[in-house]
Amino acid sequence: MLSNKQFRFPEIDQLPADLKTIFDDGGNGMSDAYINLKWTLADPRFIQTGGYPNPVQGDDSIAERISELLGKGSAADWNMILEIADNKCTDMMWGDAGRLHFFAYRPDVQRKDFHDVWMEFQCH
Repeated sequence: MLSNKQFRFPEIDQLPADLKTIFDDGGNGMSDAYINLKWTLADPRFIQTGGYPNPVQGDDSIAERISELLGKGSAADWNMILEIADNKCTDMMWGDAGRLHFFAYRPDVQRKDFHDVWMEFQCH
């Protein structure tokens, strides 16, 4: 099963030298640009690869519906491979707090076959 680990951003003093120069604010700590980047990309509503969906409509049976509709495997055979949430920083918006969930059939993924990826859209 795909994991759902959170990505942690390093503090600015832990960045490689070339990145430090990009985000340098004159030695006063983290620059506003780096802080904004951290907050935008670390926002759990922004993007997630793998793991479990964060359904907008409180319905976590997406994989069950997919397996029933397509008649292919069981819910356990369908893994979420990508979730994209609307975000003003990326100018992406789908309804009110919308999300796109992409699921793939595990045996297909193991064969690196992504022809039958299923997408579900949810919003309030």
